This record gives sequence, C-alpha cells and structure tokens, in this order.
Amino acid sequence: MKRMLSFFANKSVHRLAASVLIFGVLVMHVAAHPVRRIRFQRGATKAAVVGRLRGQNDILHYVLRVRAGQHMHIAVESTQLTNPQIDVTFPSGEHMDRDMQGSQFDTDATQAGDYRIDVYEGRKGDPSNGTFVLRITVD
Repeated sequence: MKRMLSFFANKSVHRLAASVLIFGVLVMHVAAHPVRRIRFQRGATKAAVVGRLRGQNDILHYVLRVRAGQHMHIAVESTQLTNPQIDVTFPSGEHMDRDMQGSQFDTDATQAGDYRIDVYEGRKGDPSNGTFVLRITVD
C-alpha cells in the first residue's frame, strides 16, 4: 500500500513541477513583448519606432490611437530581416484584409480608437533575426 501511495505522490509532484515549468515559460514569453503605445510628438504627423525580431515565431505588438477620418500609412523596413510583415487590427477587432498583408498598410481610418499593429517575420524566405523600423504617418 505504501508503494502505491508513494507512486501516486511522485506522479502528482512530477505533474505539478511540469505544470509550473510550462506556466513559467508561457509567462516569460508573454512578458517579453508587452504592447507598446506609439505616441507622436506634439504637432507631428510622422513617427518611427525601432524594434528587433528574433526569428519567425517572434511578434512585436504596438498600439496607435487614430481619429475617424484621418489618413494612416504604416510601413516596416529592414535590411536584416528576410520578409518583415505587419498585421493591423482595427478598433472594432477586425483584421486588415489578408490579401493586403505585407510590409505596408494604407487606409483612411473610418473608425476612431486604438489600432493594433503586429510586426513579425513572414514565412516566405529564410528565417532571420534582426532590427526593423516601423514608420507611421497619420494626417
């Protein structure tokens, strides 16, 4: 009977340890890239943010507040990344048209609020690490 209890106790300890380890890795991954708010200097219509991606599974998240009716142009540029891409989520939660995904996005904002911009390394081409510049114009 003691052996059986010992077996179950050890199994529970192993499961608990594995769960704690997995949870810790997930928390570290999420905490590694918080959402960064992009702010413009007073009177400016352009902003640039420098970031670094560490492979095809890395994504950096940005948020930008835009008023309805403003024109917005977003571009990601890099000499180190093979295929930098952006994905834009509208304040309503809608994503940009999948056919329009790429390194640039251009729109006349019809919704006021926070636009989320995700920058990542696309799947086409060789995986790479490197820096990028996210350029945004809102007028």
